[in-house]
Amino acid sequence: MVVAICSKGLSFLKDSCKDILQAFERYKDKITIVINLLDFFDGDEKENMKNNIIQYFQIIGIQSFIFALKQDSGERLCKLFDQEIKYSQPQKIKFTETEMLALIKCDDLEQFEEPLVAQIYQSSDTFWQLREMTINNQNQDKFLMVLKQLIKNVIEEFQNKFNKLDILHKKEDQQAILYQHCKFILIDYLNCKIAHQKEHKIELQNFIENELRPFDKKFEQGLKICIQKIRDEAKKKKINYL
Repeated sequence: MVVAICSKGLSFLKDSCKDILQAFERYKDKITIVINLLDFFDGDEKENMKNNIIQYFQIIGIQSFIFALKQDSGERLCKLFDQEIKYSQPQKIKFTETEMLALIKCDDLEQFEEPLVAQIYQSSDTFWQLREMTINNQNQDKFLMVLKQLIKNVIEEFQNKFNKLDILHKKEDQQAILYQHCKFILIDYLNCKIAHQKEHKIELQNFIENELRPFDKKFEQGLKICIQKIRDEAKKKKINYL
């Protein structure tokens, strides 16, 4: 279950759940979102917030929700949890290395993330123009070629920008985690831009992966250090799904 506080609005709610939902992407049918502090809203505002929360999470595949109120007793909350668990099928969870890395927090991510996100989003207008091309039944082969070149340019600009970040003072594993988090943002952005290309989606996703692979190699050793730290910590705490 993921406990999320909604008193600061839907945007804050999305951000607070982002990393854990990314890590449990393959198990999202097992996730229950527990929404806390809905009491901060009244009347129609409360109902609208509730509907917006459900709509947002259903789009990404979450179907189970618990809305907890300030006056709810521990006994009532336990009953709500038991009710959700009752209809859930048991499944063994085993994380991949990528999923494990998504769980690691990067303390100063926001400081480095901002210029990278700004760089990535500079291409939004161009992606929109390309989408208009396909809607207007332009030559599909030419469209795909131009789209791949645009993706390649976005990735190269992202990598150039990342190389200019002041992170050399950080340890190897810290640099790797920072890159991994920023790469997730880039991939999410590109996946969003190619989502309407249903016939070519897998081809384009493979293209993105291949374009990123050479730059990924710079951080392989740092990521190995991170993975080993996670496994060592999990062993200490007797966590067996890592």
